[in-house]
Amino acid sequence: MKLNGFPCDRQMDMMDCGPACLKMIAKHHGKFYLEYKYYDMHQVIASALTKTKALKETF
Repeated sequence: MKLNGFPCDRQMDMMDCGPACLKMIAKHHGKFYLEYKYYDMHQVIASALTKTKALKETF
């Protein structure tokens, strides 16, 4: 499904907004991955953001 020319995917459940967003961005750029890869990418990004936030709060 496309919304204003941008690929739109449904989330599997309420907590899947990150992987669903990554999937839509990848589709927009012509990339397709197995479903579990989006969850792996989301975990890496979320972990990096958490560490960055902790570093900013430290200094």
